[in-house]
Amino acid sequence: MELPYGSRTMSTNHRISGEQASRVLDQLDELEQLKDVDAILDRVLLMARRTAGADAGSIFLVQGDALRFSYVHNDTLFAGGASDRSLYADFSLPVDETSIVGWVARTGRTMEVQNAYELGSELPYRFNPSFDERTGYHTESMLTLPLRSLQGRLVGVMQLINAKDEQGRVTRFDKERTAALPILAGHAAAA
Repeated sequence: MELPYGSRTMSTNHRISGEQASRVLDQLDELEQLKDVDAILDRVLLMARRTAGADAGSIFLVQGDALRFSYVHNDTLFAGGASDRSLYADFSLPVDETSIVGWVARTGRTMEVQNAYELGSELPYRFNPSFDERTGYHTESMLTLPLRSLQGRLVGVMQLINAKDEQGRVTRFDKERTAALPILAGHAAAA
């Protein structure tokens, strides 16, 4: 399927630099110190966001035929103790092609979206702006990765939102910065 401008699947076979490899090994060592699965997944999401320069992110876990919002970070919305986290509680999406997260879960392919509001209507997946409307947040760039166990079973999906440049402007996700993310995603899936 041909994806429109601003939407692309990404290969997860990018080479990482020696510096990135060292950083990832340090992160994995830090994760090994944690024993609680919730703490591990929350920390993996934080590490992935920092690695990619993302303002926000979520981990959805598989429950039956659905993906449940399980971990959510948002520097813009949750800054200074403000919390709209309750808007994300008890929310789930079907594992199908009607959402970006569902599409990634269904196909097992990593996807980058440059601008969520510019997705073509002919695509089988959609961006759901309801969270933006309820919170005042504005989603633009997204990077969504499947979380698969060592046996290849889908256990969840990680979505990073709004990559930011040095000036704090939203931009597309940088391939070099995100090359190590599949390693973190694999560790999240193993947890």
